Amino acid sequence: MIFGNLSTKRGEELIYSLKEQKEEKEQRLLELTNESVVKHQQLIDIDLKEIFDESAMTLDDKINIVRKVIKKVTIKRPSKFTAHISIFNRINDVVTVYEAKSGGRYRERGVRVIDEYHLKGKSIQKTY
Repeated sequence: MIFGNLSTKRGEELIYSLKEQKEEKEQRLLELTNESVVKHQQLIDIDLKEIFDESAMTLDDKINIVRKVIKKVTIKRPSKFTAHISIFNRINDVVTVYEAKSGGRYRERGVRVIDEYHLKGKSIQKTY
């Protein structure tokens, strides 16, 4: 009830309408964010194509490319022979977590993706 002039039914209708509008705006924001990520990736691809003669690149050039894409890397060791490596993507704030296993105790040695999530809490399409 707003200022005593709305019935409960009309108030509920307004709340429902506002919730729908909010969901539509959030969906549009997500679409625009995805478009922005695609455009940003295209810009990076253009930059990489211009300087991507690897034999002519210096170590500093290679490091700059990595810095354009990766924000941060963290490594946690839950056990002696297992490491969880989290790579924070600068372009779209997606974190990909890898599990690396080594040592004689594990038959399945190597690296595999164990999780992927968006920093801002939005779920993403899992591709593995």
